[in-house]
Amino acid sequence: MTKAEIQLKAFDSVLEWSKLLVTIASGTLVLSATFVKDIVAGHVINWWPLWYSWIAFLVSSAFGICVVGALSAQLNRGEVSALDVFKGSIRFTATIQVLAFLAGLGLFGWFAYANLGGVSRALPVLGWT
Repeated sequence: MTKAEIQLKAFDSVLEWSKLLVTIASGTLVLSATFVKDIVAGHVINWWPLWYSWIAFLVSSAFGICVVGALSAQLNRGEVSALDVFKGSIRFTATIQVLAFLAGLGLFGWFAYANLGGVSRALPVLGWT
């Protein structure tokens, strides 16, 4: 495998990885928005973690689209030898995408834990009563 083929394969991997995160983030957003009332059955302790998780998933999806655009811009330059998935624009957008996705997962997990019976164990650990 030549260096050019390896670089193109790296671009394919980053592209697929970014599309996967966009798919998971948007799917989580849509499904949670659709079924949240059915799951928590009106007994919601705090809505804010869910709302912020939705914002984080939207940010992750938006930056995922930016990752695809940055990859396309790199490929459009036409110089296979100059391709680098760690260039500033790709690295910046991919980092924001991952951080927003992880924040969304954490907030969504906190919302689910707090509202599906785990709050009695969670609040004392955090020092809240």
